[in-house]
Amino acid sequence: VDQLNEEKRAKQAPINFTFYDSDRLCVGDSLRKNFGYAALSKIYHELEIDKFLIHRQRYTKEKYDANTIMKMLVYSRILAPASKKASFDNREWFFEKSNYSLDDVYRCLDFFHKHKESLQVWMNDRIKKNYGRDTSLIYYDVTNYYFETDNQTDFLRKGVCKEHRPNPIVQMGLFMDNNALPITYELFPGNTNDCLTYRPNFGRIKKQFDLGRVITVADKAMTTGDNIW
Repeated sequence: VDQLNEEKRAKQAPINFTFYDSDRLCVGDSLRKNFGYAALSKIYHELEIDKFLIHRQRYTKEKYDANTIMKMLVYSRILAPASKKASFDNREWFFEKSNYSLDDVYRCLDFFHKHKESLQVWMNDRIKKNYGRDTSLIYYDVTNYYFETDNQTDFLRKGVCKEHRPNPIVQMGLFMDNNALPITYELFPGNTNDCLTYRPNFGRIKKQFDLGRVITVADKAMTTGDNIW
């Protein structure tokens, strides 16, 4: 009983701290930090994305830290979506390493692209293990991204833009499971019809992610005769 009373008094005791008038912030100082991203960090490490990137980079010659850059991009994309440069400029917002350059961020994108498919399979396995996958229903839709340019390439093409812009676009098809957790995505040239993105994407993920029998939910634009068959 005495021990419980002592613990109760300790919890209710005031916390004292001291500060001095000379302890002032200078104009322009930015000491604001985001601690709430700790929840995202927990998921990031449960998925072992750090382990995947560290292992893949171990025998390469790149001098940047792919895991540190990936964390910054992931946390920034969720909490404050912006360009890569803007995210880099705000990297001090997190309690993470920041000793990398903007050029390192851009160079790292090629590394991420090289391992994107194996990373998605890696994450899928850990989602199954940690949270469970419900693929009894799969949801699929297509969106696109426009680029501030008039120049077209084999991949960057003018098509039906969701934002009704005349710029070249890239199509992205995304699959989600019945818990609204992403399964995988695929990119297509901007002039690809939405309905034509479904079959090659679906055939790949059935095999790659071992989904078994599923029911797909999609809008009318996707459910053409060929896709239903």
